[in-house]
Amino acid sequence: MDLQSAVHHKYEKRCKQLKIPAADPAYHPGTEQYRAIVPRRNPAVRGPMFHWSGDYLVDKLGRQIYGEAAIFKEPWWDSRTAEILNFTDGTRSVLDISDELSAEFGPVPPAEIFEYFQLLKKADVASW
Repeated sequence: MDLQSAVHHKYEKRCKQLKIPAADPAYHPGTEQYRAIVPRRNPAVRGPMFHWSGDYLVDKLGRQIYGEAAIFKEPWWDSRTAEILNFTDGTRSVLDISDELSAEFGPVPPAEIFEYFQLLKKADVASW
């Protein structure tokens, strides 16, 4: 049995022990390019991008960003985008961050995360 089959077997066995359904892995072919992109925050920009007293990205880029990025169409987008920034530490790739977010909120495609990072880059919040 190869390593991938062995891991999958162990995963299914553990799910059975926990009496939960085994889900498909979060990996999607064609996402490898996101492993090479490791964003880091601009240390001069602190705090969340959206909060009760204002919206940093709207101030920098305009309200139309809410129609441009897919992540803003997701439920709990404000929590998701806050977590993206929490995971942006200069060591995690976009794919790693997608995996972390998917574990917390359900499947979040890496392309959606990268699209949000492109907005953060335009606003000088993140770079890579």
